[in-house]
Amino acid sequence: MRVPCIVLAVSLAFIGCSKGADAASESSTRGRQAGESRQLPDARATVEARYAAHWRTDQGFSRDTLRARRAWFTPALYQLLLADMSGEEIGVLDYDPFTGAQDTAERYTIESPRASGDTVYVPVAVYFATATEPAHRITLAMVKSGAEWQIADFVDKNGRLAALLRDSSRVQPAPAGSDSSGS
Repeated sequence: MRVPCIVLAVSLAFIGCSKGADAASESSTRGRQAGESRQLPDARATVEARYAAHWRTDQGFSRDTLRARRAWFTPALYQLLLADMSGEEIGVLDYDPFTGAQDTAERYTIESPRASGDTVYVPVAVYFATATEPAHRITLAMVKSGAEWQIADFVDKNGRLAALLRDSSRVQPAPAGSDSSGS
């Protein structure tokens, strides 16, 4: 009689552990989904703040603006942009990556972000003059660095800006942590 009781007790314990593991797994999934749902509005708010600041400064994008906004970008993208802008001639980036153009844009709208892994993609529609349709759609790839969101890439109809800059014969990645500007 003792053997069936032990088997019954072990079986009940196993069922209880199994249900506990399922509950823990569901809780972990819910926690991860809640974290993802919080990161979408946070990344979107950062993109909104970056665009608002960019519009307040007349949409200029030069070496000086890049240096002043260094914290906006991941170190890798910052180095690629800086290297592209450091030559005597115009580099790969001959336009404002926030607007996709050399001309001053009239307005922009931030669209619904989506997450993929650790990156949140935030699309931005850019309009010129009185256009009802956007002239450009730029997607900012945002990654979290500590407590802050940074721009890891600009993606538009031409592809990924970081890849274009890396593929350029002009851009040679600088050692991590260096600023070839001498500042």
